[in-house]
Amino acid sequence: MNITKPKFEDVPNYFIYYLNLFESDDLLLSLENNKVDIVNFFSNLPEGYHNYSYAQDKWSVIMVFQHIIDCERLYTHRAFRFSRFDTTILSDFNVNTVLNNIESQRLKMNVLIQEFISVRNATIELFKTMDSQMLDFKGRASDMSFSARGLGFMCVGHSLHHMNFVKDNYLDFD
Repeated sequence: MNITKPKFEDVPNYFIYYLNLFESDDLLLSLENNKVDIVNFFSNLPEGYHNYSYAQDKWSVIMVFQHIIDCERLYTHRAFRFSRFDTTILSDFNVNTVLNNIESQRLKMNVLIQEFISVRNATIELFKTMDSQMLDFKGRASDMSFSARGLGFMCVGHSLHHMNFVKDNYLDFD
């Protein structure tokens, strides 16, 4: 089954940036390939970077990775609800509140990598169960309209965005 990208007019405006970060028009393949890229990237970071932050009051690298995982859980929760034609308006999600309530010094990269793999595998299995009607039903969350299809692609784009941000702002990569 090939789940194609949504049309830009079918997603919130801020999604367009994330959807433009990758070319693929196949959600399941994109989720699999992105899983490998994210795991390889975070697995190969020197340990000295795990709790590094590029500026005061900015998240550490390990907190950025936790944020990727937290948001994927949120996106898939919404996608699940909307794919089941749930019309309940869902609330917003304050990423800072969630991350600020974690003792980041206790987070371990190898544990987060396994958590990410588990969450991503569950994401892939969830989207395998959806047909076109389920993928395109629109629900409301955070005062915006979303479809499961858009949220699935958001999982890929959002993680790519943060991986690139870490590369550009935290590390000495060229």
